[in-house]
Amino acid sequence: MAYGVSAFFGCLFGPVASCLIAAIGHTLNDFIFYGSPWWSWVVASAVSGLVAGFAYYYTKLDEGEFNKKTILAIIVINVIGNAIAWVLVAPCLDIVIYAEPVKKVFLQGLMSFAADGISSIVVCLLLTAAYSKTRTKTGSLDQE
Repeated sequence: MAYGVSAFFGCLFGPVASCLIAAIGHTLNDFIFYGSPWWSWVVASAVSGLVAGFAYYYTKLDEGEFNKKTILAIIVINVIGNAIAWVLVAPCLDIVIYAEPVKKVFLQGLMSFAADGISSIVVCLLLTAAYSKTRTKTGSLDQE
């Protein structure tokens, strides 16, 4: 859920906002539920958010547009961001920082890529579809 929310805010505000939302959200979640953050995964969340935020440049949500181009941009960018974050960044940092077993971290990374990828796409698409309906489409108002 959190990844979809950070991806949604990335569509609205860009990569920096999405990166910060993902990193801060993951850190707070780890502190609250586990007592301390797992920093390799916080960094991976930030990377995922950063990449997801590039959807901002391919969507026009403030103009009320939610079309096939918007959907495709959100899906492709989220898949790329989640692949980089969970298949590459998180496992490599787990090995370097925590000396975790290689097979274990790459399996975790693949599972996280699948789960977070699907949830971020679904949540982001639902939120962007709902949000775009609240915006007035550009050129939809006629002068009387």
